[in-house]
Amino acid sequence: MPIDLLHLAYTHFPADTRVKREAAALRDTGRRLAVIALRGPGERAVERGFVWRCRRLVAGHRALARVQVVHVHTLPDFLLWAALPARHRGARLVFDMHEVFPEFTAAKFPGASGRLLAGLARRIERWARRRADVTITVNRLIAERLAGSPIGRLERRLILHNTADPADFGEPPPLPGAGAPGRLELIYHGTLSALYGLDVAIRGIAQVRGLGLPARLTILGDGPELDRLRALVAELGLEDAVSFEGRLPQAALPARLLRCTAGVVPTRLDGMTRYSLSMKLLEYVHLGLPVLAARPGTRPI
Repeated sequence: MPIDLLHLAYTHFPADTRVKREAAALRDTGRRLAVIALRGPGERAVERGFVWRCRRLVAGHRALARVQVVHVHTLPDFLLWAALPARHRGARLVFDMHEVFPEFTAAKFPGASGRLLAGLARRIERWARRRADVTITVNRLIAERLAGSPIGRLERRLILHNTADPADFGEPPPLPGAGAPGRLELIYHGTLSALYGLDVAIRGIAQVRGLGLPARLTILGDGPELDRLRALVAELGLEDAVSFEGRLPQAALPARLLRCTAGVVPTRLDGMTRYSLSMKLLEYVHLGLPVLAARPGTRPI
């Protein structure tokens, strides 16, 4: 069956809330829709090289021969290259910037190599924007940054903010969770990487307990920093105050979050995160949970 609308996303689907909600909105229009995304755990790898595989499918798959719109989700920005065969056949391209590629590159690769790669990323970003019919950003800060970096022609830009998905989290409850009486129960859910500052939160728990306050932190998720964070907990003697529970199924997550007093978003500020607004923060707010968060920047987004 021919596909009308195609999403390309270097992420897991439907785990990525933004991709899922945008795809669902288009599906509800009655158009035929397909999403090409990363394989999930236990799924067979069809072919190595995600961008190259996307390009081959867009160029040669019979179901995609008459696709009318290709919606490309970043990062990376060069994923838009995979959509060009459809553009040559007359399809429109949507460039959906979840993050800012140059700033991401500079943060991930510090030093001289990072500066070199960030310069290349700026060229790729501009190249992709020039070939898109519409560029979507997730907040005003990114839109303003793009406005200050013209592409040599009129650019159609749209701001589409991230929000928690009511289908996943339900309607906001009338009252937030309170945790155990007389104890501060904090929680974090998501990827465990250095960027997200869980070591800062753990050291904060040590300081608070040093003042005699009964605070606890639960960390839901996994990632490259898991072993290091466990070692830090042991070093600080916080085994009874910090627990790791692993990743929960989406259906079980809201109830688990609501058992706590507040959510924690200790993201480190760098060139990329100053343009970001954490999805987990929005989910805490949706559930009515207070949030302890690092200040992401100096201006509202």
